[in-house]
Amino acid sequence: MALTANEMMRAMSAETALEPLVAPVWFVMRDARRKAAFGDLFDEGASGMPPAAAVYWNKWDGETAWIINTYIQLKRRGIDARLTDRFVSGGLCVATYDDLRRGGMPWRSYVLGCRMDRARPTLCEEVIVQNRTRCERATDHYVAHWPQLSLRPRDDARGDRLENMVFHGEADNIQPEFRGERFRDAVKELGITFVVHGLARNRVGVSGRDWSQTDAVLAVRGGSAFFRSVKPALKLVNAWQAGCPALLGVEAGYREERKSEVDYFEVTTAEEALAALRRLKSEPGLYRAVSENGRRRALEHTPDVIARRWREVLADVIENGYTKWSRRSGAFRFCAGAVRHVGRTVMHKVERERFWKALGGRGYKAAVAAK
Repeated sequence: MALTANEMMRAMSAETALEPLVAPVWFVMRDARRKAAFGDLFDEGASGMPPAAAVYWNKWDGETAWIINTYIQLKRRGIDARLTDRFVSGGLCVATYDDLRRGGMPWRSYVLGCRMDRARPTLCEEVIVQNRTRCERATDHYVAHWPQLSLRPRDDARGDRLENMVFHGEADNIQPEFRGERFRDAVKELGITFVVHGLARNRVGVSGRDWSQTDAVLAVRGGSAFFRSVKPALKLVNAWQAGCPALLGVEAGYREERKSEVDYFEVTTAEEALAALRRLKSEPGLYRAVSENGRRRALEHTPDVIARRWREVLADVIENGYTKWSRRSGAFRFCAGAVRHVGRTVMHKVERERFWKALGGRGYKAAVAAK
């Protein structure tokens, strides 16, 4: 049964209660600029229920989505989640790779580090990864990225029309073959307008929220195979949520999610993309099948589903790691942790160098340009 746009929005806004955990979880945000953007959540006395995460739809970036969004989503579902700007001594703390590098004596805490699209974090006990390919050790836990919040799906009244194709992101991130006028003109000959909606106005971009007039999405990223392997399947999940066919590049995150040929079209060249668009235009029923399938698949990635996964991981971490660690004396944890931190700091640098080498460049722009 096909889901309407309104039904999809309701599914994405549902907040189903979760069973409480046996210990509180501290979500650490040490970056001063990002903390300031969510100052109302950090204010003294802000210990009550936070507003729905969708309120902050235009403020999310990689770090805040993993930390502040997760805090809100779990807190509103009954988990004893707490937001702080420091590592809490003796506490179970969740922090991003970047914040683990910002000091604050993380060895005083049992830390669950969010890797994001970074090198392996070593300044923590266990790691959250955003696709299954990066689950390399027993202490790695896969949790899917949160879907785009407050996304307005494609207007149901558009039916099977294929007139507008969009790339949500900066043009530099698209494989070069898809940036120029030659590809744009070839798409136009099919009766389709191709637009790049950048993120200049804010981290999400106004266009990134409103997909009501979008008929297809293109997301073929440049960079090395390793660079693409550390990315989540977020662009695919957002396309499913919107009910838009997706033309995507070869990425581990996408392939992990693929169950059938109507989940998305994998393309590596402009000609393959054009062939997929011709199929969507000419094969009766194909566009509708892809669109309806996408909204059904999006139900596997609602905030309720992601929140349940977070609870599963946190319960496992508490049972198999944090509880044993917390039984040791505070003095032992501090001293042993400080000694371990020295070795972990060295390994952090080693892992970072390995990461840049595998990525093919130092820095995000260099990695995107690498072959």
